[in-house]
Amino acid sequence: MKYPVYWATSALFFLLLHGTVRAQSDGRFWVYFQDKGPVTSEVNEAVQLSERALERRQKQGIAIDWYDMPVYQPYIDSLASWGFTIHVASRWINAVSVTAPDETALGNLGIQPLVRKVERVKSYRMPVETLSFQPATFRQAENTEPEYGNAANQVEMIQLDKLHGLGYTGEGLQIAVLDGGFTAIDTGAGYQSFRDKEQILGTFNFPDNNEDVYFSALHGSYVLSIMGSDIPGSYVGAAPDAGYFLFRTEVVDSERVAEEDFWLAAAEYSDFIGVDIINSSLGYTTFDVSSEDHSYSDMDGNTTVVTRAADIAASKGILVCNSAGNSGNSDWQYIGAPADGDSVFSIGAVDPDGIYASFSSRGPTSDGRIKPNIAVQGAFSAVVHPNGAIYIGSGTSFSSPLAAGAAACLWQAFPEKTNMEIMEAMQQSATQAAEPDDYLGYGIPNMLVAYYMLNGTSFGDLIQDRLGLFPNPADQSALLVVQDGIGNNSFYTITDMQGRIVSSTSLPADKSAVALVALDFSNLSKGTYLLSLVQLDIEKEVILETIPFTRL
Repeated sequence: MKYPVYWATSALFFLLLHGTVRAQSDGRFWVYFQDKGPVTSEVNEAVQLSERALERRQKQGIAIDWYDMPVYQPYIDSLASWGFTIHVASRWINAVSVTAPDETALGNLGIQPLVRKVERVKSYRMPVETLSFQPATFRQAENTEPEYGNAANQVEMIQLDKLHGLGYTGEGLQIAVLDGGFTAIDTGAGYQSFRDKEQILGTFNFPDNNEDVYFSALHGSYVLSIMGSDIPGSYVGAAPDAGYFLFRTEVVDSERVAEEDFWLAAAEYSDFIGVDIINSSLGYTTFDVSSEDHSYSDMDGNTTVVTRAADIAASKGILVCNSAGNSGNSDWQYIGAPADGDSVFSIGAVDPDGIYASFSSRGPTSDGRIKPNIAVQGAFSAVVHPNGAIYIGSGTSFSSPLAAGAAACLWQAFPEKTNMEIMEAMQQSATQAAEPDDYLGYGIPNMLVAYYMLNGTSFGDLIQDRLGLFPNPADQSALLVVQDGIGNNSFYTITDMQGRIVSSTSLPADKSAVALVALDFSNLSKGTYLLSLVQLDIEKEVILETIPFTRL
């Protein structure tokens, strides 16, 4: 997939071919324009979007607007004629990032009638998640298909395996992954499934203006593995059948520097090609030059360029999942940008037992909103190495892709829903939905509960009785809900109206306050039945609860 260096009349934004960006700040500035030139009678005349992008807008009732119009080309040409090097043009913020030929030229921009304002492009030092290079030792999945291997804990904690069991594995959804590099995704034995299933839909390296993303860092490879790896019996990711675009947006060297204009460019292109979800395991707080640092007051959802870009992406129907950050143990403590965006799905981290991970950045935003939105496993997470070994790493970089993949599966089940409805369902299914806090937000989501919420079942309905079945009447599948959990040596029976037991299936022990089990009725004939929860107690079967149900 080859992209033009810069399309003069397109709604796209692209990098001019002036070599690779230097690791340190190269004196880039955003030049904001007053307008987008002469306004056409119809905004649509100036807009060029992919068919998939237009379909996403139509499906979610999103109108074409000013943000979809390109930057006015004669304005860009004027800057070039004055000696400025153009790097990125953004239709969303109506600005271009430039390098000035000298201080005088930069100073003169302020008196140009086409220029609204000028501000410096930020650069950022990204904290690195640490990986322990020992084999993972998480338990094997029990009674799940396919076998998740060492990914079992992080997948089962949010009941995502139950969605997979219903057939929702992210198929048909497209996810853009913004990161610093994807080493060995094209060659590593551990990533063979991506190649076998042709899941990599496209790549672009924004700093270097080419398609090569398979170098520079393993960070993006580990992030991608959490979403899409498929090695049955060893590791199955959150959305093993989704399609992925891999975008390198960071300049990764010994200094770990990234620039916000590349993030913006990748987000805009993600919109243009019509992706459904963006996963960004990145955050912006402090920078190479201390005078450019953000303050906590900037985390208000409206100040930073990347936050504004993320919220615009969300307004176009994209679900933007972003790591909350790894500053929980630092002086900063708080989330970074763009996790502060009001429409950004900000993801915090818990450990394998569901306990808050102390490194996970906290909320609220400076204007008092709940952040993070939810939290999933990010401490001691299992990731796939290029050689196929499973390693353990910690960081919210690893929680965000888990949530993004889960969202893809849920969205596959309900393609008519909007990005905000998917996000809200995951929030309301979570463990702290009634009392969100600054550490885990709404808590750890339950994807099966989210599924039934979107299917018309309220969370209150799920926990009213000791034993419940939703929906009832049921078609080919249903959700068994057991108040006060499921003990050891438990099973359920299905009895027909003549008193004959037609099915008896063991249940995994689950000490949760509300245990949830997905049931498969595809082999059950239509009719009315009794479902009983049974406990084996000292070789004696005790029926704890019985409910009638109808198989449609």
